[in-house]
Amino acid sequence: MEKKLKKLSVLTVVLMALSIFTYIEDHRRGTGLASGSDFIAGFDVDKVAKLVIEELDDNNKPQKVSLLKEGDSFVLEDYFAYPASNEKINDLLYKIANIQITEKVSDKKSSHMEYDLTNKKSKIRVSGFDRTGSKTFDFYVGKKKKYNGSFIRFVDKDPVYLSNQALYISGEKDSYIETELMNIGKKDFEGMSLTSLGKKHTFEKKGSEISYKNGNLNSINLDGKKKEKLLDFVDETQPINFNDFKPIDHKGLSDLKFDLRLELKSKSKMIYDLHFSKAKEDYYLKISSRLENLPEKIVISKDDDKKKLAGVEDLLKAQKQVNQFNLSNSRWIFKIDKSTYEDIEKFLKDFKS
Repeated sequence: MEKKLKKLSVLTVVLMALSIFTYIEDHRRGTGLASGSDFIAGFDVDKVAKLVIEELDDNNKPQKVSLLKEGDSFVLEDYFAYPASNEKINDLLYKIANIQITEKVSDKKSSHMEYDLTNKKSKIRVSGFDRTGSKTFDFYVGKKKKYNGSFIRFVDKDPVYLSNQALYISGEKDSYIETELMNIGKKDFEGMSLTSLGKKHTFEKKGSEISYKNGNLNSINLDGKKKEKLLDFVDETQPINFNDFKPIDHKGLSDLKFDLRLELKSKSKMIYDLHFSKAKEDYYLKISSRLENLPEKIVISKDDDKKKLAGVEDLLKAQKQVNQFNLSNSRWIFKIDKSTYEDIEKFLKDFKS
């Protein structure tokens, strides 16, 4: 009887040890996610204070972008805190929040290589942090299954899952900024001035006519051919885009001379002021905006009619737009395509001929 009790005791200890081992192993691998469940349970967009995305491009060149929350918006942490696009950040957060599981593919660590879910082989790694700097999620995106999702796993857990749709999350900084600075088409064009080599050329639209003034000479109305040439120039140079940026006080750009100036006026009376510079084979732009004929102060009374009050409201909206534009853009020097600069030079040459 005593021997039987000893055997049962040993068996109980062994079973308990196996249970503990199984519990630890399961938790090391992570709790299994059921089909249809969210990959990141309880994902709270408002608690995301930082996102780090690492990606291997098509040439296996590593790219990394760190998106840091400042106030209500995100900036590119490693690129002079340049403002990220709210729309693009919202799209990114929505994509992460909506990753769902189609099925668990494997529990085995040995499967990580097969699905490109190791540190060296994974094409994409996404990490999220809260305001304390604590990491709240960290996952790899591996191979895609044809027509049916991507293989994914948490960095610190073994289980491999198939997502409900193919995932692509870019680690390139340009994916999270707006590279279009402005866009005035023919229909929105109200006027323009172009200053080169100290000479100013002014174009003013009044109704269907466009007047032209060169320096201190009297203005003349453009004929049909000249008018078409001007409007085509405006249309062809829009939108104005950039492909890189630096802070306006960057030491490497302190010797730039911005000797070509273009001012474009829209129907909203907003004037875009563009200053261009050429340095060897590179081309740069500084840009700001202002309102035409903005009064020093605005006085309204309770007796003012609706038309005047509506005009004041439009003016305030336009000034807000100007302030937002300058806050986003006037602190930077943008690198632009050679063609943008050459189009302006070509217009001046062709217009004079």
